[in-house]
Amino acid sequence: MRRINQAGPSPALLVAVIALVAALGGGAVAGVAVTSLSKKDKKQVTKIAKKQGKKQGNRQAKKQIGKQFPIESSQIADGAVGGAKIASNSIDDSKLTDLDLFGDSFVRAPVSDQTDKDFGPAQAAAPKIPLFSKGQLSVYGKCFESQAFESFATVSVETSAPGAILGANDTVDPEPTPPGSPGPTLTTWLDGDPDFLDPDTAEGERTVGRANEGSGSFQQSDLARVSFTAMSPDGTAINGLMSLAVGDGGIFGSGNGCLFSGFGIG
Repeated sequence: MRRINQAGPSPALLVAVIALVAALGGGAVAGVAVTSLSKKDKKQVTKIAKKQGKKQGNRQAKKQIGKQFPIESSQIADGAVGGAKIASNSIDDSKLTDLDLFGDSFVRAPVSDQTDKDFGPAQAAAPKIPLFSKGQLSVYGKCFESQAFESFATVSVETSAPGAILGANDTVDPEPTPPGSPGPTLTTWLDGDPDFLDPDTAEGERTVGRANEGSGSFQQSDLARVSFTAMSPDGTAINGLMSLAVGDGGIFGSGNGCLFSGFGIG
């Protein structure tokens, strides 16, 4: 019977493999002459060393990740982290976009009795109805009756810091007839030097929408639509699209009142 001699790897081959694996893993073995191997042995050494070096690299990477993130997601129970366990002010939401539908549907407000005053002073004395705010900018409505026994719904924009700009236009519904004739529209344009929206800007100059009802009867201007844009020096901006109306009964409820509907984006 013929005996086949199966010789194992040569000592030089084994030493070369150990040396290359150590080198790939960050270690070192001195005095190894890999260049003395045959071409076939060199290929085998390279193949084995790459495979072992990849394993060592993966282990090192896992160790580094473990140092940075010592707790795995599987170790956190469902519901274990809630809002109450997040440190105050640890998340900065100042750059997030806000979208708000006023009152989830609409905001209803009763008429404030200011019948001892003309329109301007009556508007100034009427209570604010908050609608939307972002950064230094705020939007609010007012609902009041003036000395002329007319009820008004107004929307205004204000700022807490100087140097903001504001643009708006409101349109009554339905449009005035005949087409092209001037109607009770309100345009606000504080577009910069010298006309800025400042904290001390008069309310009438920053009122962006107005609807009114006179002496208990519906008029052409009972319902108005308004779109507006404002930008402030702190880097925030708000855009709004809304309707405002004055009426009595039905959706307005008992007694004379105002409705504000629409949305704001900031």
